[in-house]
Amino acid sequence: MIHTIHIPPATDAGASDIGEAVAIPEGKAPWAFIAPPFWLAWHRLWWALTGYLLVTAIVLSLLATPLAPAALLLGGLPGIFLLLEGHQLRRNKLERMGWQFVGVAEGHDENEAIARHAGHMVGMARRSRIGAAA
Repeated sequence: MIHTIHIPPATDAGASDIGEAVAIPEGKAPWAFIAPPFWLAWHRLWWALTGYLLVTAIVLSLLATPLAPAALLLGGLPGIFLLLEGHQLRRNKLERMGWQFVGVAEGHDENEAIARHAGHMVGMARRSRIGAAA
């Protein structure tokens, strides 16, 4: 699975620590579709959770009206949106918090993707030092 790698903003003490990097998978977010409020809370997407709960409240209130069939159809749209765009919401949140996108890596899980990206960065640093010495 492909992941995007993000590192926290640099502190006053120096550069960002790769150990705090976050890998966010590309593609669908199935848990965001299965349990949207829990998924949003787990990832601390508070504004998205507020919007989801507001839409859910509106849809539930429409169920008591003659618009119930339309409400049933519209009720699934927020979950489908989160299925397709959930990981992008996480990326946007990190960007707003000052985190930097540093690359893309492949891995079965977050840890493997971060390890592969770190290994790639070490290899690039070695090659640039060798090229500068020549």
